[in-house]
Amino acid sequence: MWGNGLRPLSGLKKAAFVVESDANPKPTPTDKNAERKLVRTFQKTEKKATDKAKPNPKKEVKKPKPKILREHAPGIRVCDDVPVFECCPVKGPMVSVLADDVGSSAYSVMLQYDDTHNHHKYYAMQALRLPDAKFGCLFWWGRTGYPGRKALVKSYDKKNIIKTFCTKFHSKSGIDWADRNLGAVHGKYRIVTADQFGKSQSPEEKMDSQDEQQHTLITDRKMFAAGIKQIEEHYDNSEEMPIGKLTPGQLEKGYECLRKIEAEMAKENPCKLTLQEASDCFYEHIPHNFGDQGPPVIDNSDLIKDRALLLNTLAEVQIALRRMEEAEATEANGMTNHIDALYKAEKLKLEVVQPDSEEYKVIDQYLNMNHSPAHEFDMSMVTLLKVKNPKEAPYYKDLGNKMLLWHGSRLPAVFGVLAHELQVARPETPNDQKASGFMFGRGLYFADASSESAVYCHIPHSGDGVLMLAEVSLGNPLEKAGPDFNARDLPEGKDSVIGKGRKAPECEEFDDEDGYKIMFDDVRVPIGPLKKVPGRKGKLQLNEYTVYHPNQARIRYFVRVHFDRSTK
Repeated sequence: MWGNGLRPLSGLKKAAFVVESDANPKPTPTDKNAERKLVRTFQKTEKKATDKAKPNPKKEVKKPKPKILREHAPGIRVCDDVPVFECCPVKGPMVSVLADDVGSSAYSVMLQYDDTHNHHKYYAMQALRLPDAKFGCLFWWGRTGYPGRKALVKSYDKKNIIKTFCTKFHSKSGIDWADRNLGAVHGKYRIVTADQFGKSQSPEEKMDSQDEQQHTLITDRKMFAAGIKQIEEHYDNSEEMPIGKLTPGQLEKGYECLRKIEAEMAKENPCKLTLQEASDCFYEHIPHNFGDQGPPVIDNSDLIKDRALLLNTLAEVQIALRRMEEAEATEANGMTNHIDALYKAEKLKLEVVQPDSEEYKVIDQYLNMNHSPAHEFDMSMVTLLKVKNPKEAPYYKDLGNKMLLWHGSRLPAVFGVLAHELQVARPETPNDQKASGFMFGRGLYFADASSESAVYCHIPHSGDGVLMLAEVSLGNPLEKAGPDFNARDLPEGKDSVIGKGRKAPECEEFDDEDGYKIMFDDVRVPIGPLKKVPGRKGKLQLNEYTVYHPNQARIRYFVRVHFDRSTK
């Protein structure tokens, strides 16, 4: 039949099905005319089939754009709550992160690797649903603190993409994807759970009153972001590797590593390998950016103290970010902007103190007169906010002997104070006497020298920070001339510790017989220049006031202060 150089054409089977019907009897091989007719029949049939398969532009109806659902199609689940990495080259509403079959877990992970051998890098990956019925596996890797590189592998086969994702995860972490929550393998990448910070768009802010305008003292995202950067100059919070908020589990792992280091340091001959492994573990859970230098081994009390304070601040950052995000999303009760929402949600209610009031002048005097010459920066008060509802704190315990004292902290921690007022350092903080960083043990510290507390705002150059003034109920204090790391174990009948400094405020020109200004009926304010106290020869330069229970202190004022180091 296929003589004379003829070959079967594409679409032969369909054509054969047609020509073998009763309307098209099969010609005999000897009939050349019939053979040519058969070929023409095949060609016509194939052309009709091809034309039918082609879309008719005149009759083509536009398909509605599919919506992003948790179940895109049968067997295809996505997780709308997990954002696609910004480095993804494919953009649009159809790009989403795939979820497992039950839709409870997204195929998205960020991994971190740090050790003391100058190896600090990240590896992130996502399995994605792409447009045009495609799927993809996005990989993003590089040195911590740098943009890195990216690659997107595409396929029409979802199972193949999921397999690629799980295989790569196993090669980097040493564990199966299904076992990712059971722990980590030493020497491999560890999972980092991170929320992007500072990228959400807040609703339009309409501040009608002066209170709302001044209230941005502690709700300004830009100011808060600056505070985050001040936490530690090499802490990794870059756009390329956003670690604005770590999980409580990661923070607990960080504390656990520090406690292990603390225990090893307490030995007569600490093991260098143990210290190195524990340090690697810390950096793997708490990402850092050391640039081209490797992270230091945490092998001394100063580094333990530094890292412990970092973790304490990050714990406050968690609270702050959560409150800001909740407030920005809230429109209940007629709220129109996140400032209103946050203001209503705060435990402490604030009001602006006017600059021409006597109250403002007293606090401004306290700020400026009680500045130690040893602290080389100038301070000026920008705004004074007064707590309107201090008596609404039923836990406050009045032991008498009350003073209005300064307390300083990084700006992110101020948000935590608004949420739950002052808190003693977390119990997970290392207990080593020197490493704890607390001169009189773990407690709440206050000062009568404004600049002493201002140091803890950690404003490296010129800029704004927040100081707090608290009413502190000292009761019957235990006086100390120098550091005592076990002072927390107070003897019976003692309620607090006062570390007596060689310099103290000179209070000679004010209302009561002791030379103190009196506020709130019975709260003493030690306003006066810092002078040497005759006969004091202790190790402390300035006075330190310490209480060990949060119910002995309540915030009275938040003071926004501008720092200027250019004149020193």
